[in-house]
Amino acid sequence: MSSHYDYSGESTTVQVKGVFHKGKFCYEDTGESIEFRNYANVTITVLLTDVLKKDKQKYLLKREVVLREGTFLQFDLPKPGLTFRLSLLEDLTFRKINNKPAIAEDCKCVVLDASQSSANSMAMIPDFEPFEIETLNQAFFKTSVKFRPESISHTTNIYKSFRVFEYGRYVKLEEFRF
Repeated sequence: MSSHYDYSGESTTVQVKGVFHKGKFCYEDTGESIEFRNYANVTITVLLTDVLKKDKQKYLLKREVVLREGTFLQFDLPKPGLTFRLSLLEDLTFRKINNKPAIAEDCKCVVLDASQSSANSMAMIPDFEPFEIETLNQAFFKTSVKFRPESISHTTNIYKSFRVFEYGRYVKLEEFRF
């Protein structure tokens, strides 16, 4: 339990730690019921994952479609010099919660093809088989595992790695964040 104090040293607010179980708030350490006077002002802070699915939209600060279904994106695996192209199978939506940067929600996509760059040209990888995947992170992971099996890490920052060709130039997903 923590407290906030006014100028005289009197406690004005307290933080009460508890859990919500079977319709009641209980102290997390003892399990005893937490009770307040009627009409007490209470602020409840919970993980978004603990909010029931039907109520989540009420608590999301902002949600915005940043790229439409059918948009093509690219990302690279620099070590083998490969570039992958994918198409969104649904709209790519970013959500912003509180003051944190917006994050991408899951978005089905299909990794369509791969090309290898050499000194002055790009050559398609002929035996590449397109595949559908649930998220952009998974698209990077799966291609990295397949084409860089020796790599220790198969993760990336999608906002810096994925790009879309718009307005005559490549735009990283980072530029769509709000």
